Amino acid sequence: MHASADDGHTVKGYLSLQDSAVFVGKVCQGAGGYTDLLEGTPVVVRDGDGQILGTTHFGAGKGAGGGKLGATGAPSACVFAFTVKHVPDADTYSFQMSHRGGVVYTHEELEANNWRIGAALTPSTRAELVAEM
Repeated sequence: MHASADDGHTVKGYLSLQDSAVFVGKVCQGAGGYTDLLEGTPVVVRDGDGQILGTTHFGAGKGAGGGKLGATGAPSACVFAFTVKHVPDADTYSFQMSHRGGVVYTHEELEANNWRIGAALTPSTRAELVAEM
């Protein structure tokens, strides 16, 4: 086990939903097979044994990207940010968003990345979560 932080770690992360979102002004949410991805969607952090280490919810979805470099246009992605506070030390962490499979990181990976994570869902990958570091 790793040296314990007094009040745990604060993990900041995001999920980027590519090419499958509905926009209302600057706020967006998932569309089609992604309607479960919207503001308030639960995020659950578990250790390698499946024990819950922390929970939070997505903030409001915000548009990102906009087509070709330098061009203006509709956002190409809907990004949901989240923060999980007081996450205790563990060897591995699984971040589950909505009912979708978890994205797994080791303690060393999170520490090396300053406790920040990112994941993307794209229709072309058949809705698999793709970890981005």
